[in-house]
Amino acid sequence: MTAGIVPAAFFCLGTGAALGVLFLLVKAVRLALRGGRLYTFLSDLAFGIFCGAVVFLCALAVDKGRMRLFQATLQLAGAWAAVTALDPFISGLGIGMRKAAVFLFRLICRPLQAAGQKRAKWKKARAQKKAGRKKRKREDGKRKKCERKAKKRQKTLENFM
Repeated sequence: MTAGIVPAAFFCLGTGAALGVLFLLVKAVRLALRGGRLYTFLSDLAFGIFCGAVVFLCALAVDKGRMRLFQATLQLAGAWAAVTALDPFISGLGIGMRKAAVFLFRLICRPLQAAGQKRAKWKKARAQKKAGRKKRKREDGKRKKCERKAKKRQKTLENFM
């Protein structure tokens, strides 16, 4: 940027504010997904790498690749201003996104759950019928076994007489 210090200052403030807003969006997604330590680590690592690239590109644009103190200071000030101003809103937004996702999930799954309950009742009735059939088979088997034993006894008695 060869226009002067004022446009470079606004450019650095703007990039810092954009990075602050991006940080808040990553935070909102993290709150919405309830990521654990690993997700937090990976998202912070990716955000840090992205910020490093943006700062490097900003240094290239402002002063041919040399990082100046005013660039870093203004980018930090822009990021701080964006985070300070929007953090309460974004925290609420992340929690609201989680609640909305849970609501939509329940809304979508309710018909599926009802169908599953009907299927469960059907399976239970089917299992009861099957158990009844098995019980009848067992009883029939026991009765037939008793009848066979009785016939055998009768034959042995007839043989002795």
